[in-house]
Order: sequence, then structure tokens, then C-alpha cells
Amino acid sequence: MNFSSIISNHALPLVFDTSIVVNLQACTFGKQIVAAVPNPIIIAQIAADELKQGTIERAFLDDLLTSNLVQLSELADPEYREYESLITTLDDGESATIALSISRQFFPFIDERKGRTKATERQAMLDPGWSLDLLRHPNAVEALGSPSDADAVYLALKEGRMRIPEARVNDVISLIGTQRASGCVSLPNYKKLFPKKAT
Repeated sequence: MNFSSIISNHALPLVFDTSIVVNLQACTFGKQIVAAVPNPIIIAQIAADELKQGTIERAFLDDLLTSNLVQLSELADPEYREYESLITTLDDGESATIALSISRQFFPFIDERKGRTKATERQAMLDPGWSLDLLRHPNAVEALGSPSDADAVYLALKEGRMRIPEARVNDVISLIGTQRASGCVSLPNYKKLFPKKAT
């Protein structure tokens, strides 16, 4: 089962929110996926700092940085002012991701609803990407092969509690299988999809 990834139509640099890094680490194939995606990838220093030293997520990010697969970026003064206007309603990582993306016209990647809504308000020409778009990028799917490409999605959902768009739930369930999907409580409308599991 395959479905298109919106990033395959864009050559813009990608800006990762903290949650994207968490999901990539959780899927166990994150480094291969990042290496397969051709776009430059950036994470704001503020977003990176949300991943505490000594955690597996921070170690994963540090490995990506050391391997030159991801670049750190400080916010310039105008970006920091944009950031400060956002942190009243969003967390630091999301705010920094949006501020950097707006200023540089890059492609933000955010899974959380509030952050996605705010990013769309501020950068109306481009909807934010999802972790799922990275996992299902055609290059990543080809690099991982089957069944690892499906395993990556399952593990990101199960271990990382990855958020996905409601419109893609059926595709994801078809990809990973109903039995495994029933253990992924972060799926949209989980209780309706699996009422016996939710009780």
C-alpha cells in the first residue's frame, strides 16, 4: 500500500518541529528516512533545546547533526520577534519552527493541531507537513522497502504517538494492518474505530 507524500512536490528546505524528531526516532528507521529525503532539513536551536541532553531523542538528533543530515539554525532578530508573538499560545519549539519558516519561506513540519493552525494562519500559501509525509516520501519508501516502510509508520504511531491527518486514517490502517492499528491510540477517532479496545 502506497500513497503520495506532499513533500515530493516541493524542493524547499524543511523545518522540523520537536515532535517530528520524536516520531522519527520512535520509528527506528529515522536516519534512513532523513537521508532519503532530498530536501535540506533544518531545526531551530530553540526547538532542538526542547530535547533534553541524555534522552534517546536528543541522541538521535545529535547523530543527524553530526552526520550533516540536519542543520541547526539560530533565529535572527526579526524571526525572534515573530517567535515572541507566538509563544503566548504555542510551545517554544513550534513557535521557533513557524517563525523561521515564515521569514525564510521554508516548509514547516508540525504535527500538533494548534501549531498547524497557527502556521497556516501565518503562512497561508503552504500547509505544514506531517511526520507521515516524511515516512511516506517515495524516496524513503523505496529506501526502506517492504515491510520496513510499514513498520516505520506503525512504530511512530505506537511508540511516538504520532499524529496524522484524519483524511489518511484508512490508508494508514490498510498499510499497517487492522490488528496493529488497534494498538495505536493516537489515531484520529480511535474510540470510534476500535470501540472494544477503547473501553
